[in-house]
Amino acid sequence: MKTGVGIGHLRAEVKARGFVPTESLRRELRRELRRYAAQFPNLEGGLRVRLFRVAAGPAAAGSGCLVHASLGPAGRAVISSGIDAVPERAMREAFARLSLATLAALRPAGGAARSPAAALRSKRR
Repeated sequence: MKTGVGIGHLRAEVKARGFVPTESLRRELRRELRRYAAQFPNLEGGLRVRLFRVAAGPAAAGSGCLVHASLGPAGRAVISSGIDAVPERAMREAFARLSLATLAALRPAGGAARSPAAALRSKRR
């Protein structure tokens, strides 16, 4: 299944491999897309969402979600993923990681991303 979804200013391309997403999974996807769009209202880019099945052993099966976000015309991007037995949880995990990665990527160089140890070293110089 391949589909395009527009949420506010963001466009998302969604592909599911190996299964057809249920209505509850589609609802959860729209919820996560709205949350991400609200968190980053000035983001100029798009999202690619990949949903897939994972087989980890003879009886173990789960679902995975990979999300790729373009962060605008400069060509920067962030990618995150989540794997869980429940597809909705895998998607929530991937989008939570995506939000953190996007925050880190958009933070100015030398901003609050520095560790306390790095800040101490720079003060000693």
